[in-house]
Parts: sequence; C-alpha cells; structure tokens
Amino acid sequence: MLGRVRTIAPYRDWRRRPLWSFSLAVLVAFAAATLGSPARAEAQDAAEVDVSVDAFGVGGVVRPGDWTGVRLLLRDHGTAVRNVVVQLAVRDEDGDSATYQRIVTLNPGLAQGQGVWLYPRLPFSFSQTSQLLVTVRQASERDQPDRLATGRKLATTTIAPQQVVAASEALIAVLGPRTMGLEQYGATPPGMDQPATTNELVRVVADLTPRQLPDAWMGLWPFETIVWGRGDPAELTPSARNALAHWIRRGGHLVIPIPQLGSTWHEPASNTLYDLMPPVRILRHEGANLEPLRPLLTNHPGPPLPAHTILHTFSLPPDASPLEAAVILATTDGEPVVVRRTIGHGAVTLVGIDLASSELLGRIEADVFWHRVLGKRGDLFTLAELQQQRTLDGQDINYSRLPEVDYLDSPVAAAINKSASAGVGVVFGLFVFSAYVLLAGPVGFALLSRLDLRQHAWTVFVGVTAVFTVIAWGGARALRPVKPSINHLTLLDHVYGQDQQRLRSWLSVFTPKYGVATLAMEEAPSAAAEAADFGPNALAPWDDPAELLQKTFPDTQPYAVDTRSPQTLRYPVRATVKRLQLDWTGRPLLPMPQPLNVGLAPNGALHGVLQHSLPAPLQRVRVLLVRGQTPLGVQPEGGPLLAVTRAWDPFGGKEWPAGAPLDLSLLDASNRNPGARTLESAADYFRSVVSGGDALRSTPRRIEALAWAPLLEPPDWRAGQLSRQPLVQRRAGHRMDLARWFTQPCLIVVGQLADAAFPAPLTLDGESPASDGRIVVRWVYPLPPAPPTTLEAGR
Repeated sequence: MLGRVRTIAPYRDWRRRPLWSFSLAVLVAFAAATLGSPARAEAQDAAEVDVSVDAFGVGGVVRPGDWTGVRLLLRDHGTAVRNVVVQLAVRDEDGDSATYQRIVTLNPGLAQGQGVWLYPRLPFSFSQTSQLLVTVRQASERDQPDRLATGRKLATTTIAPQQVVAASEALIAVLGPRTMGLEQYGATPPGMDQPATTNELVRVVADLTPRQLPDAWMGLWPFETIVWGRGDPAELTPSARNALAHWIRRGGHLVIPIPQLGSTWHEPASNTLYDLMPPVRILRHEGANLEPLRPLLTNHPGPPLPAHTILHTFSLPPDASPLEAAVILATTDGEPVVVRRTIGHGAVTLVGIDLASSELLGRIEADVFWHRVLGKRGDLFTLAELQQQRTLDGQDINYSRLPEVDYLDSPVAAAINKSASAGVGVVFGLFVFSAYVLLAGPVGFALLSRLDLRQHAWTVFVGVTAVFTVIAWGGARALRPVKPSINHLTLLDHVYGQDQQRLRSWLSVFTPKYGVATLAMEEAPSAAAEAADFGPNALAPWDDPAELLQKTFPDTQPYAVDTRSPQTLRYPVRATVKRLQLDWTGRPLLPMPQPLNVGLAPNGALHGVLQHSLPAPLQRVRVLLVRGQTPLGVQPEGGPLLAVTRAWDPFGGKEWPAGAPLDLSLLDASNRNPGARTLESAADYFRSVVSGGDALRSTPRRIEALAWAPLLEPPDWRAGQLSRQPLVQRRAGHRMDLARWFTQPCLIVVGQLADAAFPAPLTLDGESPASDGRIVVRWVYPLPPAPPTTLEAGR
C-alpha cells in the first residue's frame, strides 16, 4: 500500500542538487512518458466492444453472500469474428479480486448484442451502492478459463446492481405476472424491514419469462422455489433447461400450477422438462366447482369461489413409489390435486388448480395453501391488516418495531477458524515477552544489585535480549504449522432411494507458503456423467456476514475463477488461511443409515430397524417422524406447525455407535430404548430450539437447527405484551433446510460427526491435505403418501 506522498518544491538552481536527485527526476519523467502511452491506448481500445447489463441477478434481484447470475450484452464493433475473455472482478475478504471469467466468441454487427452469463458469488458486504468492474480482453490460444487472462483490453466498465435484498431474506421466483398469494410472505408493517408474525421474510421476484432464466444452476441458486405460473416451457434454451434441472437436483423446488388453457406440460414433444414431471396422467374437468376446495385455498368465507371453471386432477400409476409420485393434497373426494416427484434433493410439484387465473386473484391465502406445499409456518396478514394492527376478525396484532434478531448460522466462522494453534502461539508469545521484560528489567537489575554487579547492566541487557530473540525466533518456527490443512463445517444430505448426496461446506484452508495455491475438487471416473446430471460443483471465496468491514492485505492480487465450472481455484497465499465455500453434489461419498422393514403400521405405529456404518459414532442424534399434514379446515391461530409429527432423542444425548441397531418400534412404546427421550411433537422440539435451555448459545444446536429453519417457533402476535422471543434467521444457510419434507410422510434422522475428515476429494497443489471438522448428517426416508382430509371428514 502506498503511503502519503508529500510534495517538495524544487530548488531554483538545479545545479545545487545532488547528482542522484537529478537522475531520479529524469527516471521519473521517463517512466511517466512510457507508462502513459498504454493508458491512452487502452482508452482508445475500450470503444471496440460496448458492454451493457441485461440482468444483474435473475429478475434484477441479488442477495449478498450468494451465487448470482449477471447477464451482459456485448456489441462488437470489429470486422471479424473473434474470441474474447469476459471478466467480472469481485473483491474477497483478503482484498484480492476473484475474477470470474468466461471465453466467448463475438460476432460483429449484432444490433441487439450478444448475451453472456457470468456467475459470481457476492460477498456479504455487497450493497445497493456497490459496483463491479467488467473487462473484455482479446483472447489468445494460451488462455484457459481458470487462468487469469491478460490480453489486450477491448472494453472496461463498472456495473451496479438493480435491487439488493437483505442477506437474511429468502427468495421465490415466479414466472408470469401474478404472484398467486405468495406476496403475503413479504408483507411488513409500515416503517419496518422485518416480519411481524414470521421469523424471516420471503421476497417474491415475479413477472419472469422462460427466456430470462440463466444457463447455469448458480444463477438460480438464491431461489428456494420457482413457481411456473405462465410461460411456454418450449421457450427454454437447452442450456437453461439443463440449468433448471441441475438446480432441482441440488435442492430446488419447481411448482407448476396447470393453466386452464394452452397447457403443454403433458406433451413430451412440447415440454422440454417432461422427463422431470411426476409420471401421472393429467385429468381435465370442465365446469368444475371450486367451492368444495375452499379449505385448500382460504380460511375466510368471503365471496364464492368459481363454480364453472377448469380443474385438473392426477391419476397415479399403481406401482408409483413415494419418490416418483406422492400425493400432497387431494379434493374432498380423494382426487389428487397436488402431486410431487422427488428428484435428487429437490422436487417438481404439479398443482391442478390454475392459481394464476384471474378468477382466483386475491382469493389465495399463503398460510393456508402455500404453507402446505412449501413447508412453512406462521400467520400471514395483508398489508392493510398490518397497517391497522388488526385482523379481519377484529383481533389486535402485537409486534415489536425493533425485534431482536438471532442468526442460526452465526457460528460458521468460529467453527472453521484455526483458533487452537493461534491460541498456543499467543500464549507462548505472552510468556516469552513477560519473561523478557522481567529478566531484562527489574528482576535482572535486582539480581545485579545483590551481586554488586550493576556496572554490567548494559552488558546483561544486551545478552538477555539476544537470548530471548533466539528463543522467540526458534519458538515461532517450532510452533508455525509447516503442513497444509483444512478445517471444515459440512452439511451432508441424503434422500433414501436417490443415488446422490449433497454437501454445503465452509472451509478454512491453511497453506504454509507465499505465492499461489491451487485447490481443486478431484474428478471421479464418472465425472462427465455426474456433470451432466448435477452440473458443475463450485468453489468460491467466503466471508463472515458478521464482519462487513474487511481487513485486506497490502499486496492484493487478482486471480481467475472459471465462471462456468468453478471447481478449481488458483488464489494468492501468504502463509495464512483462506476461507472458502463449497457446493458439491454427486454420487454418495459416505454410507448412510440402512433401513430394515421401516414403515408405519395400519394403526400409525412406527416399526423397523436402522443401522449405520459411518466412519465414527453419530452425536446429537434426532429422529423425527412426519405422519402427514394436519386436517384441512379451520386453522388455529399462532402459526402452528401444519404437520402431524413426533420427535425423539433416541440415545438420551449419548452417541449412536456404528453397527448398533436402532429399533424404531421401541421409541414410541412404553418399553423404549434405555435412556431414550421423547421430545413430544416436532413443534415442541422446534419451540425448545428458540426458547429452551442452552437454546441458541450452543453451536451444534444452531447448526442442527438449520434443517428446520422455516419451521421454528414464530413470534406470537396474539401475546398481550410484546414477545421477547428473537427472530431466528439465516444469512449463510439459505436453501439448506428440510422444511419441504414436512408436507409429506417421512422419517428424518439428523446427527453429527465430530473431528471428521472432509468427505469429498480435495487436493491442494496436487496433494491431499489433512482435514478436520464437523459433518452434520441429514438423512430422509420417504414414507407412503397420506394427504390430509378436511376437518369435517376427519371427525
């Protein structure tokens, strides 16, 4: 970093100045002349390609701390086709520039320009006033996507975001102009940017078209759900179609309400997503009366629902598994009206009601219908109700205008920091310094005085200084790590019956050298097939959302990130740690629990045995059973969990050893496993997470709770006095919950592996570094569907 420069007035007579001073002046003048020419040339070259922003984020919305898609339009004023490198620079927490780049071929003379997608991960410090630098360079034959291109500049410009939402807000995308009641998730009281009756806000990005979707899953990553209200799937480009499929396999939820007219979702020739659809027959009912479906859509009597409209129901194959086609909601006659197919860690859900129809405008209550499809909870109110702080039924809505917020994922940074080794060095340094001060100062002088050798004080001082210099130098070298290592916190998900696992990892990578390090995900023998199924895995620099003021190094440097396949990072190192984020999906890495005859008896009793062969005992084991949804009809107030659940601590806080059987039939019986503890319903368990005992002070408890984030106990707006319960939100852990599984029967097991090696194959400079950290295992076992009945039918 350059220091402050002080200008000194020249002497009037240059002959009085030393010769070296005159020579320096000549050198500076020569450097200015030679270095000025390229700057002017680059300014001239910048006109060769025009750069504009078509989309900064899908729908013009981005969230700090996440992957995002940036679509640029390039207009080449050249005379021939040429290859160029498009670069987008994002500063990481060290001050280095992660340069996301892509090699493209430009055709001159295109009036509309040529679209290019880039996929950076934005830091948590990114805001509405932030700008990013875009550079277009002439490509050469030597250029590679993961090596920083340095060719001639053809254009350079800065771009700014259109809309930046808070890092704590969830996002839902909607294709088509109508939001179908989803906008209720984002309603806030006047003058507030926090929800009044739920833990987190959900922003809806609406009015999208298929042509606006990106060509890689990273651009869709911020969205937990995409609702396809309107738009022809045939408009998807092949790359956008693949990106959407990869996004689903990595945990995305695509919801498709079947339109009344012009639907091509059931036509293989017209629907490019046909192979992702549930294998069901779509049955069309004309002149249908939606009034019997009122409990599915709203709790208010209101005006009558359409009596002569078009409704679609679904016919399932008799041999369909719960993964292939699960009935989520049905009509009063038992006809499936919402069905789902699980694909990897995501799902495609078909809805037989045309929710985007003008006939249902303003008729859909999100906490009645969408809660049961998406897996959410909490009472939702209209903007008018929040403004008046009174419900339509005349009840007061109480909420705090300055709510306390607690972040479930706040321990991530502490979990991966290498604080232990640093602590040893600090203690050693304090000990050496204290001993030096005492011996070189009062203790040494007192000893010399006692021996009547005070005349040798300076000699002793110099000697003590020399000795302690050697001790400090030698101790520092002895304590300094000499081998590369990785600390990690990993969420590992597996759905039984799916041949894939998903990782979200936060890494702290130590490299004991200066220069450049290369961290790469090793390719499996089936890498090409996995890339086709799941898309590329992704590495990116990570920063702590609690540290928005970054402390940068003085020698900051740029480094390249292949924006299409960011599986390898070559980044500057300074014998310190680099914090990274990894998103990985592929064939299974670790053995998961094996079920034996697991299921529900006709009387609802759980039976079967689980046994795991993981490399170490599982800690903090939780078993949750979802029997199905609560009956439709009158919905209790207070944001209840709309699932019939049970939760257990099967080992009473002890470990589950590898190979030890877990008899599920004993969990719900009087002669349960010794030490097993029933947590009652999952709702009680979720309540304890935010209000009981160690609550959010325990790091393992917080990380475990990321699985249930949208389902944790919401604020109670009915309280006579304002609730002191904090809002529980996420910033780094979006999209990593299991809430959707609470809309259908399943068994969920969550446990943690402590002091575990990193499960995916990683190399640092071609070697496999030592690794240590915590793995949170989340395993889901789907059970046969059991859609809820209406309250009247359930009596």
